[in-house]
Amino acid sequence: MPAIFDPGEVVILGIYGHSASGGVPQPEQTFDVNQVPEMFFDYQVVRSGSPVFGILIDGQPLKDSVNNTNLPSPGQKRPYAFWIPMKYRTPVKHELTIQFGYTEYKPRFLLFFGGGERFVVTRTWKFGLTFTGTPSLGD
Repeated sequence: MPAIFDPGEVVILGIYGHSASGGVPQPEQTFDVNQVPEMFFDYQVVRSGSPVFGILIDGQPLKDSVNNTNLPSPGQKRPYAFWIPMKYRTPVKHELTIQFGYTEYKPRFLLFFGGGERFVVTRTWKFGLTFTGTPSLGD
């Protein structure tokens, strides 16, 4: 089934942490495992639309990482915030994957059969995210 809304098109510029206003997107980031900030990626709009973004770390989806958003006018850059849960904060280099796509809706057949929705990925970008240090006790 096709998308109900055109997802548009973006280019992911890189990842960074701390503040959306002062961050510089990079292909890789390193943080102490005990001091991981709020994370961001910047995207530049190529074509406006209503896409869905998904974020994975080492192939595992981050909780609540698939979200719809409305893209502004082409050429504009925007930050997108996300969080790395404690269970993924191990002191090694991780692969962070940002997915881009749309939600596909399947109509229901009769009252109880079929139907639903799924995230269709049309493009992915991969970034390096390294955590260093020794995890604190209790984390």
